[in-house]
Amino acid sequence: PVAATVARANGKYVCQVRSVTDDVKSFTATEVSDGTLVDFVLGNTKSLLNSRAYFDGSNDNVGLTNEIDLTGDFSVEYSFVVTEKRQQIISKNASGSYLRTEGDTEITGFRISTNGGASTVSLISNLKYGEANTIKLKRVSGKFGIYDENDNLISAEFTNSDTFTISSFGKARGSFAKGVIYNIRIDTNNDGTINHSYNGYGNSVSDWTDLVGSNNASAVNGSPALFTGQDQNGFVK
Repeated sequence: PVAATVARANGKYVCQVRSVTDDVKSFTATEVSDGTLVDFVLGNTKSLLNSRAYFDGSNDNVGLTNEIDLTGDFSVEYSFVVTEKRQQIISKNASGSYLRTEGDTEITGFRISTNGGASTVSLISNLKYGEANTIKLKRVSGKFGIYDENDNLISAEFTNSDTFTISSFGKARGSFAKGVIYNIRIDTNNDGTINHSYNGYGNSVSDWTDLVGSNNASAVNGSPALFTGQDQNGFVK
């Protein structure tokens, strides 16, 4: 019981915390007050504090000047943080394409929708909500799949030749996403050359400049705050 533990708190644990990633750790009173507990709850998202845009799921998104139509093989790499399922954080704004997280307690797969069809691919190993993850959505020889940073296939595949269009970060088919997206690298024909690149290191239009091509953000809609650990909750026992 917490009361009994606190009563003998000299160097002993005073509470146990479960993070949003479902990790559990016990903390002393000193660790509660010196920030150790907060660091545990934030995990690998701590480095993103006050330097990335947070989309609140209400009215925030970044719109690109022109749609990017990916018609053949391609690769889209990006880093992201989401804390709940079915977040469509990279997509076509109004209709058509999106990439959406799936899974109740962990990210077990992704729903991939092109402009003409959709399928859900299961991951080989689950990713965690509440962590900063980096993936690549790729179409290789006509097959869609999810890859890691080292180009290892980490999901099932499905065959689809429809166009995948990107025009928005944080909104798909009129639905707004909650979370963070950054370090977006788009290779339009999967030949190893990056054709569009967005750091996404803040919440102004200039933070979403295309560093390689000329397809800059046209607007940052809503009023995205900077990421300060939103939704990175800890649950105390």
